[in-house]
Amino acid sequence: DFCTRFFRALGQRLEMAPRAVVFHRHRSTTRDFFAQHWGYGRGHAYLYEKYRDELPWGWHETARVYRDLAVTLGRLAGAIPRSRLGAVDADELEFRYYDALRKLALRLGFAHESLARGRLTL
Repeated sequence: DFCTRFFRALGQRLEMAPRAVVFHRHRSTTRDFFAQHWGYGRGHAYLYEKYRDELPWGWHETARVYRDLAVTLGRLAGAIPRSRLGAVDADELEFRYYDALRKLALRLGFAHESLARGRLTL
């Protein structure tokens, strides 16, 4: 929200800088990681409501996001038995786990905030 208002006030637009260096803090626990992405989901719901006319989002986009979550959860579920057979290494399994957790937290945070604000958008 701050970036949107800031760049509008300056008459500028935000662009990607592929060589930019970004510093961030990794969450130290799974719970903190989930909470961080839950908060991101809540923030997305807030921004969607505030900038509804500028952020096109319909049932197609909602279906795509939930389909992506289902595919991610399916990949995680498929990787677990293969990891026991040695076909999937621990790093890949960990990646799939945190990718699924991130997407799940985003959707749950978004849905929670949407419902709290009286919106049906999930």
